[in-house]
Amino acid sequence: MFENFRERLQSVQQDFTSGIKTLSDKSKEAKVKKKQRREEYLPQYSAGLELLNRYEETWVTLHKRTKECAKAAEVSR
Repeated sequence: MFENFRERLQSVQQDFTSGIKTLSDKSKEAKVKKKQRREEYLPQYSAGLELLNRYEETWVTLHKRTKECAKAAEVSR
Protein backbone atom coordinates (compact mmCIF):
# COMPACT_ATOMS: atom_id res chain seq x y z
CA MET A 1 0.00 0.00 0.00
CA PHE A 2 2.75 2.48 0.93
CA GLU A 3 4.78 1.43 -2.12
CA ASN A 4 1.86 2.31 -4.41
CA PHE A 5 1.40 5.64 -2.60
CA ARG A 6 5.11 6.41 -2.93
CA GLU A 7 5.07 5.69 -6.68
CA ARG A 8 2.07 7.96 -7.17
CA LEU A 9 3.68 10.68 -5.08
CA GLN A 10 6.86 10.48 -7.19
CA SER A 11 4.79 10.58 -10.38
CA VAL A 12 2.94 13.68 -9.19
CA GLN A 13 6.23 15.28 -8.18
CA GLN A 14 7.73 14.63 -11.63
CA ASP A 15 4.62 15.97 -13.39
CA PHE A 16 4.68 19.07 -11.20
CA THR A 17 8.38 19.64 -11.86
CA SER A 18 8.02 19.22 -15.63
CA GLY A 19 4.98 21.55 -15.62
CA ILE A 20 6.92 24.25 -13.80
CA LYS A 21 9.85 23.85 -16.21
CA THR A 22 7.51 24.13 -19.21
CA LEU A 23 5.94 27.30 -17.82
CA SER A 24 9.37 28.77 -17.18
CA ASP A 25 10.52 27.98 -20.73
CA LYS A 26 7.39 29.52 -22.25
CA SER A 27 7.82 32.62 -20.10
CA LYS A 28 11.38 33.07 -21.36
CA GLU A 29 10.21 32.69 -24.98
CA ALA A 30 7.51 35.30 -24.45
CA LYS A 31 10.02 37.76 -23.00
CA VAL A 32 12.33 37.33 -26.00
CA LYS A 33 9.45 37.88 -28.45
CA LYS A 34 8.27 40.94 -26.52
CA LYS A 35 11.78 42.42 -26.62
CA GLN A 36 12.02 41.86 -30.38
CA ARG A 37 8.67 43.58 -30.94
CA ARG A 38 9.81 46.63 -28.98
CA GLU A 39 12.95 46.93 -31.07
CA GLU A 40 10.94 46.77 -34.31
CA TYR A 41 8.72 49.69 -33.33
CA LEU A 42 11.19 52.22 -32.01
CA PRO A 43 9.93 55.77 -32.48
CA GLN A 44 11.24 57.82 -35.39
CA TYR A 45 12.91 60.67 -33.52
CA SER A 46 14.21 62.29 -36.69
CA ALA A 47 10.65 62.94 -37.89
CA GLY A 48 9.78 64.61 -34.59
CA LEU A 49 12.93 66.70 -34.65
CA GLU A 50 12.17 67.84 -38.18
CA LEU A 51 8.67 68.95 -37.16
CA LEU A 52 10.00 70.81 -34.13
CA ASN A 53 12.64 72.51 -36.25
CA ARG A 54 10.03 73.68 -38.77
CA TYR A 55 7.82 74.96 -35.95
CA GLU A 56 10.73 76.83 -34.39
CA GLU A 57 11.73 78.45 -37.69
CA THR A 58 8.14 79.48 -38.40
CA TRP A 59 7.77 80.91 -34.90
CA VAL A 60 11.00 82.91 -35.19
CA THR A 61 9.91 84.34 -38.55
CA LEU A 62 6.45 85.16 -37.24
CA HIS A 63 7.88 86.83 -34.13
CA LYS A 64 10.34 88.87 -36.21
CA ARG A 65 7.62 90.08 -38.58
CA THR A 66 5.34 90.98 -35.66
CA LYS A 67 8.08 93.19 -34.19
CA GLU A 68 8.65 94.83 -37.57
CA CYS A 69 4.92 95.53 -37.95
CA ALA A 70 4.77 97.00 -34.42
CA LYS A 71 7.70 99.31 -35.16
CA ALA A 72 6.14 100.37 -38.48
CA ALA A 73 2.87 101.14 -36.71
CA GLU A 74 4.64 103.31 -34.12
CA VAL A 75 6.50 105.25 -36.82
CA SER A 76 3.34 105.94 -38.83
CA ARG A 77 1.48 107.38 -35.81
